[in-house]
Amino acid sequence: MSEKCMVTQCCCGCTLRTGALATAIFCLVSALINAIFSVVALVRDKEQTSWFSIIVNIVVLIIAILLFVGVTKEKPNFIRIWIYVEIVLVILTLISSIVLFFKGWHLGSLIVALIIVAVMIYLIIVVRSFVLQLESGGGAPGNTV
Repeated sequence: MSEKCMVTQCCCGCTLRTGALATAIFCLVSALINAIFSVVALVRDKEQTSWFSIIVNIVVLIIAILLFVGVTKEKPNFIRIWIYVEIVLVILTLISSIVLFFKGWHLGSLIVALIIVAVMIYLIIVVRSFVLQLESGGGAPGNTV
């Protein structure tokens, strides 16, 4: 059962470790940028909804750090935390995108959100595959950073 939804390499032929590491770096950078924009919106525009964005981005930043450490130190439990939180975020993103579409979002916005969800799901599969590879005793080929 654990072999379902598993890949043997990341996109473009990269190793699973490289894909998981790239995912961690991307999540770190995007969470940091999004948190900065949320703080700016809070200070400049006094948008109270920015507090929610700031909190979500801090959580994403923390789990991205866990993913980075988990990949570099080969700690599957750290990586699993990222996987579980990302699954919740994917579900919430999907639900909120559909709700916003029915509240007046354009079809193009919904399509972009669905593409983002699809990419997030693929990255979860890559990272999960890396964890399964670690646990199978196969180790992480290409262990240099």
